[in-house]
Amino acid sequence: MNFMFVGGSNVNLLDGEELVAAFREQPQLQATIGRHEMARTLRTAQRTRALIALPGPDRMMTLLLDFRSEAGAAGLPKDPVRIPLRQGELGEFIGQTEVHVSRVLKSLKESDRIATWRDGFEILDPESEIRRLDYVDPFASGLHG
Repeated sequence: MNFMFVGGSNVNLLDGEELVAAFREQPQLQATIGRHEMARTLRTAQRTRALIALPGPDRMMTLLLDFRSEAGAAGLPKDPVRIPLRQGELGEFIGQTEVHVSRVLKSLKESDRIATWRDGFEILDPESEIRRLDYVDPFASGLHG
């Protein structure tokens, strides 16, 4: 597996036998992890499609919708979308330079698609963006079991 960590991340390794025992004792735990993995797969597929087929602003919007979805799944506020990443790191997600990310964010703001905050962004009309980009919320209940 490949993992990306942001500086200051904590990692806990689980003993495989203990995990199997936990799954036996709590089958809902295994089902929850399975649903989460299916959601991550859908998210990855959508992000890949965006990288290949969409212009820069739509790539960024897809990423912002992903972050918004993940925040909601974690029980955090969806709006504004809080992103603890620098513009260069955002660029790595969408295959663009830091300078281009700055231009894309400016374009999204000027076209009233987002509002910027100190530590995040607000998608001004998320439902419209979801429809326009044919975005499927990977963590929406009912999508993955």
